[in-house]
Amino acid sequence: MNNPLDKILTEWAYRVHNGSPDPTDNYHVFQLEEYLNELRLPREVIKRVLEKVRKYVDNPMNRKLNRVGEPWGSEGTPPENKKDSEETQKSGKDKSLREDATPVEDFNNKDEFIKTGIPDEEFENNPNVEKNSEQDFKFTPEQMKKFFGDPTKFPKRYIKSLERLMSTKLTPGVSITDVMKGVGAGELQAQAGEILTMMGSTIKDPEVAKEFFNMLREHTKTTDTPIITESWINSAEKVRTGIHRRLDATYGEGKWEITSSGWDVKEEVESMGMKDYKKDKGFSTDAYFVINGEDMDEVSLKKDLNANLLNATTGRVLDLIIQGNASDEELEIYDEIMAKATATGKFKPSVLTPEERQQLEDIQKKYATEEYGFNENVDVDKAKQRQRKLHNETLGNDNFLNDVKGDRKITEEEAYEIGKSMAIRDRDAQSIAKTIKEDIPKILERIKHPVSREELARVMKELGMKTNSRSVGKIAVIMMRIAHKKNPGSETAEGLKKVIENSHGHSKAVAQSIIDSPEVRKGLLKSIREALPLGALLSGEEKMHLGDQALDQEVLSTIFGVSSMDELVAGLTVSKDGNAIVYQVDVKNPDPPPEMIKEDTPIATITNRPDGVAYGETWKLEFKVHKMFKKEIDNANKSLGRK
Repeated sequence: MNNPLDKILTEWAYRVHNGSPDPTDNYHVFQLEEYLNELRLPREVIKRVLEKVRKYVDNPMNRKLNRVGEPWGSEGTPPENKKDSEETQKSGKDKSLREDATPVEDFNNKDEFIKTGIPDEEFENNPNVEKNSEQDFKFTPEQMKKFFGDPTKFPKRYIKSLERLMSTKLTPGVSITDVMKGVGAGELQAQAGEILTMMGSTIKDPEVAKEFFNMLREHTKTTDTPIITESWINSAEKVRTGIHRRLDATYGEGKWEITSSGWDVKEEVESMGMKDYKKDKGFSTDAYFVINGEDMDEVSLKKDLNANLLNATTGRVLDLIIQGNASDEELEIYDEIMAKATATGKFKPSVLTPEERQQLEDIQKKYATEEYGFNENVDVDKAKQRQRKLHNETLGNDNFLNDVKGDRKITEEEAYEIGKSMAIRDRDAQSIAKTIKEDIPKILERIKHPVSREELARVMKELGMKTNSRSVGKIAVIMMRIAHKKNPGSETAEGLKKVIENSHGHSKAVAQSIIDSPEVRKGLLKSIREALPLGALLSGEEKMHLGDQALDQEVLSTIFGVSSMDELVAGLTVSKDGNAIVYQVDVKNPDPPPEMIKEDTPIATITNRPDGVAYGETWKLEFKVHKMFKKEIDNANKSLGRK
């Protein structure tokens, strides 16, 4: 192998399923590009290598180098790859159910399935629990039998759990573990919605189901800040409808029965017949249903098509870089440590051992470098430091107080305009206008030169105002905007421009890193995999329901025209503007000249913005189902006869 491309070609051959790389196959090219990225080659070098590989492979003199002794691009059977075989064996899931499973008997007789683990007296005296109405929500014995059957198809404890959830006020302190034991922590309303959906989906008769959901809706009309709101009840009803339509399409109308169901709890799912929950469960399954006593239906639930796929901040950028660059061994260590540290929903390094903290620090330090695209522009901590520094420079200028006071008062119209420039919702804009009218004059009476964030916090404390960093920053920016409104050419107005530029500049830097780096894009796609598990959906392992819309193997195949995750991944990328994750394919240009052009199918929007321009302490990084993808899902369900 004298030609330097031989090594690349050989490795490329081992990465495609038939051992015969084809430069015209998008997935094959994707695999080659992934390998070149692993070699840490600059983007320009990778581009040139890809061009040379195409020319090299197209040369008839070289069409003998494929690893199975066949010409490049032809079919061939690769030799047994021990590593691939072991990994497949290791990750292979057994979806067949145990023949000795007796879930309904277990769910109605065993204490772990019929008792919540929290006695009524303990629940009633729990300081985290506040009732949302004078009358608790309760099912009569007749209603229980009518809605859920006797025996129930799910763990009987969920009936009492649902009654408690319906009767409890949503407060910052309450969690699912205040209602029942033996379940994991999470976002309470989403968890309650999953339980309700799992229970409601077992009701096959549409009229009985309607009565059930109407009963819940009626109770919410008498409640104060309920955990299960009317919108969650509506969502559960729609998801039930979507699940039943999908089952009709799969088994034939009415020719199916949900014989048992459970939430994502190990003991429940294994009782339903799954052989090894840890190994065999779906990637992001929320509810499990056994159909006709034979098939396990694993469903990922979303409230509706407006569901967030990822709700994070730009503090996740380093995590994205690690996810996209780290070796398998590093990722295994990193993911285990992060899972342990964030088990409660917040990052708590105190739960880690000294060895784990050191391992985490070593991995983060390795990838928090310019080499991997992590610099002070994408570092959110640096952005916050710059913001506070710019605040103090602007507040501390000799003319700051004179610029804010000016030679006139701010009009009500101007105050509202300032509020609108700082808020998305009208009520928040009105609140800022009120602050300008009532609080700013009091601050100006007490504050002393030279002004700083510390001096501003002192005065705000005297006035009984909140003095956390975000609140102080917000008042500082309001004062800067007042100065800008009165005199756009003032020194303070110029300082405001710099603070805004820093705020937007961090967002732009993060967006650019997503656009420029294949590794960051790879990490990004990994980060939403739990919310949108495309691989599990395409393989048929899981089904997802977003309201009454199903997203499963048939729907995805209809939308994208692919049958495997490998094919889909080959076309997944981030749009040129960095605002969406798209599926990109080559299509013929319908207009002259006759050439191949790229066609995008948007899947998810990427929202990257400061959470409070020029004063927020975080920058949002959110992903939602794209409006065009919603239409594609709806059209695919219709074409499959599910409407």
